[in-house]
Amino acid sequence: MVLWKGIYFVLALFLGSFFGSIFMLGPLLPLMPISPAWYRWLTDRVVATWFTLPVALLEIVFGSKVVITGDGFIPGERSVIIMNHRTRMDWMFLWSCLLRYSYLRLEKICLKSSLKVIPGFGWAMQVAAFIFIQRKWEEDKHHFGNMLDYFCDIHEPLQLLIFPEGTDLTDETKARSDKFAEKNGLQKYEYVLHPRTTGFTFIVDHLRDGEAVEFLNQCLTVIIGCMRASKLKFSPFKKDVMLVDDLSLQVLIFIAWTMKKCFCLYFLLLLQDHILKV
Repeated sequence: MVLWKGIYFVLALFLGSFFGSIFMLGPLLPLMPISPAWYRWLTDRVVATWFTLPVALLEIVFGSKVVITGDGFIPGERSVIIMNHRTRMDWMFLWSCLLRYSYLRLEKICLKSSLKVIPGFGWAMQVAAFIFIQRKWEEDKHHFGNMLDYFCDIHEPLQLLIFPEGTDLTDETKARSDKFAEKNGLQKYEYVLHPRTTGFTFIVDHLRDGEAVEFLNQCLTVIIGCMRASKLKFSPFKKDVMLVDDLSLQVLIFIAWTMKKCFCLYFLLLLQDHILKV
């Protein structure tokens, strides 16, 4: 039964993003050079409508229980959201919080560039003006600057989600983090990775100069009852797991291993680069 729920989850998201990007977002593309402000206003609302789909599936179909503690978001605030990266899908969990306490249309995500060529998902994320990076600062700095200037120029409130760890927590990434800690005389972390600070400081300084950021929200996701990205032991209620005090998300959700497998299959569907450009 769980297998069919997983297949239904993936198919619903894929078909919704695939046909939505073609028949709902595609017709809006000619508006981009004519009126960037109207283009952004319309596309953000179309994408936000789709964001409610995974929230509904996770909470209704899978019966996920979402517990949100700490300070809530202020609707319409301009902010940078810092989040740990426990699994490959934890960015979806934040939508449950934003749906209740803010506007989904304001959220943009900074993520790796290979995701933008996934049929459906990647097309929609490009239209939504997500920031795709190569994870090489020499190549990403110019693109970061252009995208942040764009958000400052359109004067639309922005809630930018970034993962300072740079990748999700696995045995391999933890080993690299421990090696970095040994080399630089730093503490080894058990449940998180050492963050990359160059991109974070660049983003905050750039948005502050453009008067496009007012708050810095720090989030922690804790996922219980699901197959994790690695075999690391995890105790989500230990005090040393908490990265911040002002805002934490404790998400209690059951996700089957089979669903995770099905979802990851779509990461193999890579086409030629630059299918759509914002």
